[in-house]
Parts: sequence; structure tokens; C-alpha cells
Amino acid sequence: MSLLDREGVTLYSSQSSTAILGDPVEEMVGRTPFDRVHPEDQAEVRALFQTALRSPGFPLVSEFRMRHRGGAWRTVEAVLVNRLDDPSVAAALLNYRDVTERKRAQEKIEDLNRDLQRQVAEFQTLLEVIPIGIGIARDPACRHIEGNPYMARLMGLTPAHNISLSAPDEDGQSRPNTRLFRDGRPLPAEELPMQRAAAQGAEVVDMEMDVVRDGQKVGTILGYAAPLFDETGRPRGAIGASLDITERKRAEEQIKSLAYHDALTGLPNRRLFQDRLSVAVAQAHRNSQRLAVLFLDLDRFKPVNDSLGHAAGDRLIQDVAERLRTCLREGDTVARLGGDEFTLLLPGVSQVVDAARVAEKVLDTLRVPFLIEGRELFSTASIGISLYPEDGRDAEMLVKSADGAMYRAKQQGRDNYQLCAPALNATALERLALESSLRHAVGQDELVLHYQPVLDVATGRVQTMEALLRWRHPELGLVPPGDFIPLAEMTGLVIAFSPWVLRTACAQARAWQIAGHAQLAVAVNLSARQFQHPDLPGQVKRALEEAKLDPAFLELEVSETSAMHAPESSRQTLRALKALGVRIAIDDFGTGSSSLSYLRRFPIDALKIDRSFTAEITRDPDDAAVANSVIALAHTLKLRVVAEGVETDDQFAFLSSRRCDQVQGFLFGSPRPASDCAGLLDAPVRVRAARA
Repeated sequence: MSLLDREGVTLYSSQSSTAILGDPVEEMVGRTPFDRVHPEDQAEVRALFQTALRSPGFPLVSEFRMRHRGGAWRTVEAVLVNRLDDPSVAAALLNYRDVTERKRAQEKIEDLNRDLQRQVAEFQTLLEVIPIGIGIARDPACRHIEGNPYMARLMGLTPAHNISLSAPDEDGQSRPNTRLFRDGRPLPAEELPMQRAAAQGAEVVDMEMDVVRDGQKVGTILGYAAPLFDETGRPRGAIGASLDITERKRAEEQIKSLAYHDALTGLPNRRLFQDRLSVAVAQAHRNSQRLAVLFLDLDRFKPVNDSLGHAAGDRLIQDVAERLRTCLREGDTVARLGGDEFTLLLPGVSQVVDAARVAEKVLDTLRVPFLIEGRELFSTASIGISLYPEDGRDAEMLVKSADGAMYRAKQQGRDNYQLCAPALNATALERLALESSLRHAVGQDELVLHYQPVLDVATGRVQTMEALLRWRHPELGLVPPGDFIPLAEMTGLVIAFSPWVLRTACAQARAWQIAGHAQLAVAVNLSARQFQHPDLPGQVKRALEEAKLDPAFLELEVSETSAMHAPESSRQTLRALKALGVRIAIDDFGTGSSSLSYLRRFPIDALKIDRSFTAEITRDPDDAAVANSVIALAHTLKLRVVAEGVETDDQFAFLSSRRCDQVQGFLFGSPRPASDCAGLLDAPVRVRAARA
């Protein structure tokens, strides 16, 4: 402490002043301390003293620098009070203390704060421009996440939004419907990276996710997250980062596509075809199915390249590839092996003719001229066909076998196909020719109905005439049903002529009734495809109305196999048919695997014993037992039972003795045109002699 007069000269100085300034007390007295003040602080300190002189008794505080005796500058904190008018003091009191170290510490802290603020600003700038999404959540559930602009953009939001996808935005604003998907399914909130990190207290790295907005995939990101812990070591939130790898994924897909696809046509290449063929072979083996491989080589492609150049050749290859795509069924594969060679994979081929049909379609497609550089070019193909498992049990052998068959097609004059097994070529061609003829038959009135009587065992009278489809081929004559019905079923042609069969049979039944056979009914077989047709009840209703036939005189026969293919669906169809008033019979009973519970629920009127059991009924105890069981079962369920294929008196006697209700077979009449049925209808068949 020092006492100063009005001029600022020291009147007295304490020993503490010596500790601060380093001067002995006697040297400080008689001198003004203001001479030791730092030049930069001089004016401020002298002004302070003048203020004190004008404000007696009022303490003034200031901080300034004073030179130590040793030359160093010390920072002092001073309190100046004017007590000059106080007789007991008569001086100005200058009380000061050394705050140099405190000042240095404060300045250091300020420097650190400035550095920190600068670093925060720099980091904030970095966060705003860095192409990585950064987010932080300070709650354990990560329901509120603050994100940098890039993270917000990835999520389709603004930085002001809460970018957490596990909670709505607090401000109630509408926000895009953004979700993160992994392996094709949306991720629940608890499986998101930051939520997982906070819940498990562990880092989450390299979590690949698709960003889906409003149902559309808009990008792919890699997610990273780490938990934030409180002072007790418990997770209090998480920090996360998202790296946009959309372009990288696109590049990877492009590279993958180039590795597995032909650059010129975009078709699968040899490598991808071999992979798919190997998988298809394994599936075919597991499911006991067949498949076909077609090996295709363009005919006379080299002259196109040589005369018009490679650009024209490439264009032709591209056009061929496009046409081949149009020939594929769902699940098929067409590939380019290189040059002018292509392969086709046809899984699920049930018959040789299926593969031959595709080959024929390909040949027809390629026979149409190509327009290349303003010129019409004709480029046919030779095709070889191999079948699994007949021609090879692995991918390599199947391709090799098809290649060999293709060369045989070249030798046969090109523009044709050959099967690996030569003996099958004729069969396939015959089936294709038959299919083509059958398609024409539908529109050329070549299809006719023949009728076979169904007799009542008790009276010997014809109760029903079963309508049986026949094909009157202009060259082959009457084609047996076994040769064309399966083909019509397989190709779907059966759907085209089924309504005609219903209309024709109903009209004929009505004609017989008008002719005097008032109680005569007609039976119509429903094919598997027809039975599954959604408009079947409508077709039946229209046929009945058109013929003005009482529904009670139409019996629809459904095979046991068709009925049991999809029991619940079959039950609905049968109920719809039954609602029309028609009778329903289960045909070929005993050949399928009927469930008694379903049989009881089906709205049916009769069971028909399959001819395969009737044929040996008098010689094979097992067949006899089946017939006995069917008759007993039918009667228990209050159903009629009809035996098919009765050809001998012994068979009829057996069935009659077991109280079979009705019989049908060559013993009583073969299928014949309606015009030849008058004799059967006018008089009862003598069945009693057969019973004896």
C-alpha cells in the first residue's frame, strides 16, 4: 500500500510494495509510482488519479502494468481512494497487488478459448461441406438426432429437422417418407446403427443400407455409429456417420454386369449361362423334372460380316438377340456365347414337344427379314436340342450334346432343329404337326361328339348318354382321343372347344327328349383346365339356357385327380355348379388319392369306377376288392355308383350282384354318332341274361 499526495508523490509505502516492485521503501518515498507504469497504461492511470481527486472517498479500481526493479513488467490490480480531505489520513490511498500470474493464466485461457472457437468454427465448416452424413443423439433411445446438412440431404430433410427415423419431428412439419432397408426389408428403429450402438454400448461398422423414399430406392449408404457414455459409463446417446456409396454400388453392378453379360447384346454371357444352367440342373434333379438346352448358330452369318462389315454384323447380332427375347417363356434364359452362337435354357420342360415348339417359334421368328442399313437381310438359324436327364446330367454335357445336335441340323440343310437323340426328332415333328392340325380343327368343324349309353342295371334302360369328343382328321381319319385330348389339354386348346362341347351335348339331349325320350340325360367330361376355368359355371348356364334343357338332365363328370388337386377351390366350383341344378359325378374314381373328409363335403351325386379296375374285376382279387369298396362307400354316402369299361357278361354279373347302380361299356354299346343311337334308346338292353 502507498500513500500519495495531491501530486501523486509517495508519502509512505508498505513492505508489500517492495515485494511487488523490488525497490526498498526509502527509495519509493518521495517519488511518484506513476513513473513505473507501462507507457501504454500511463494515460489511463493518470486519468484515474485525476478522477479520484475529483471524487473524494469513492474507491476506483483499475488493472495496469508496472515495471519491476529487475526490468520485468508486472500486472497489478489497484484500488485508489481519495482521503486527502480526511485529517486522519490526508492522502490518497493506493492499494495494489500483483496479479501477474493470474493475468497470464487468464490470457492463456482466453487464448485457448479463441483457439477452441476457431477449431469449432473450422469443424462446423467441415461438417457442412464434407460429403459424409454426421449425426449425434444425446438421448439413449436416439429419438432426437442432430445432423449435418449432408446427413439431412441423405434422409431427404433439412438440417433443421430431427433426422432420427425412429420418431416424428417435434415441429410437426410434414417430412418425406424415408426409410432404411437392409436385405430388402425395412429396418425397425432398434436396428438402426445409432440406436444399436446406444442400446448395446458398442460400435457399429460397415452396415450397408438402402435409402427408400416414398417407396423408391434413392441410394445406398454405409452406416457407422459409436455410443456416447455418461460419467457412470452408461450410454447416453450415440454419434453416427453415413457414407453415400450409391455411385460405388452402381459401378459395382456395372462391373458385375460386364462380367456376366455380353457387351454387344446385353444378354447373359457364357459364364452366367453356365451358372444358371448348373442351378437349373440341380433343381431339376431335386424335383425330378426335365429341362432343355437349345444351341443356336446363325446360318451364313460370315458373308454378312465380310460383305457389309462388322458394324452391320453387330447390328444383325443385336436384332437377333432382341427377337430371341420375344420367344422366351417366363423363367427361360437366352445367352450369347460369342460370335453368332446363342443358347437357350428352358427349365420345367415336361415333354420333348415343348422344347421343339420353342425351337420352331425361334426359327419362324428369324425367318422374317432383318432391315440393316437400309437393306433386307435373311438370316436363318440351325438349332440343336438336348434334354436333361436323357442327354446329359450336368451343364457341360448338356451344352455339348446340344452343340452336336446343332451341327447335325447344319448337315440337314440348315434352318431346322435337331434333337440330340435322332429318334425323337420324328416324334417331336409329328406332335407339332398334330398340334397345328388341331388348331385348325377347332375352326374347321372337324370336331364331333359321339355318345355312349349308360344303363340302369335294374331296368336295362339307357339313363344317360355320355358325350365323348372325337376328331375327324381330313387325312388321318378318326383320331383316337388318347392322341389328341392330352395335347389339347397341354396346349390349352381344350379351353377353346370346351364351350362348344357343352352346347352341342345339351342341344342333343334336348333333341332326344323332344323325340320322345323325356327322361334321358347327357353326361359331359370336364377336363382339368376346363374345371379350373373361372367362367365354367357361366359356360354351363349359357349352354343349358341356349338348349332349353332342364339342368337335372345334365351330368358333369370331374376326374378324381382334378377334384383333389386343390380341394377347397374344387369344393367352391362344385357348389357353384350344383347351384345350377346339374348332377355331378366323380370320374375315374379309385385312381387318385381322395380324402374321405373332402369326398363327404363335395356336393356330388355319383362315383364312377375306373375301367382299369373293371377290366380285371373277375380275375384280380385286389381289383374286385376295390370295386366292392367303392360300391359300399357310394351307397353309404347315398351316391349312385357307375362302372365304366364293362365288356363281358362276367364283369356285368359281378357288378350286378354287388348292386352297382349303372354300367357303361362296349358290352352295351360303343361310342357312336347321335344319328346312330336311335336303336339303343328305343328298347331296353337285355341285361338279365348277362346276370344269369
